[in-house]
Amino acid sequence: MSNYKKISFLLFLCVIVTGKVFAQFAPQAGTEGSTAIPSDSPLFVEWANYCKVHRGYINIEDTTETYSDSNRASFGADSLACGIPGSNMDVVSLGDGGSAVLSFEYPICDGEGWDFAVFENGFLKQPDTTKAFLELAFVE
Repeated sequence: MSNYKKISFLLFLCVIVTGKVFAQFAPQAGTEGSTAIPSDSPLFVEWANYCKVHRGYINIEDTTETYSDSNRASFGADSLACGIPGSNMDVVSLGDGGSAVLSFEYPICDGEGWDFAVFENGFLKQPDTTKAFLELAFVE
């Protein structure tokens, strides 16, 4: 193997190992190193006042739809994405490829600090319920 190939391989291996060792986001709420902010924090000054959900599939690999089963996510009314959450079941399931369009009374502007937050309800892993299954979301 040439020196060039050895160096390329080692660099490739180093990138893979480094990528697996360091997470790209903070750990879940309640764990050491978490930067999570509770929904009742005074840091939040406004909440969405309207939401239109476009439901995605339950499983994007199976897009079969029948008369009795649409195979699309259906949990939660669009309005549950508006205002301060009342409980841990105030959720809206978007499904694979789903989206939600939110409106606000006042425009979001670039002020000091963070300007926009999205909450995601993770699912507790079994059997270790001290850990949650968390997913990343795209915000555009």
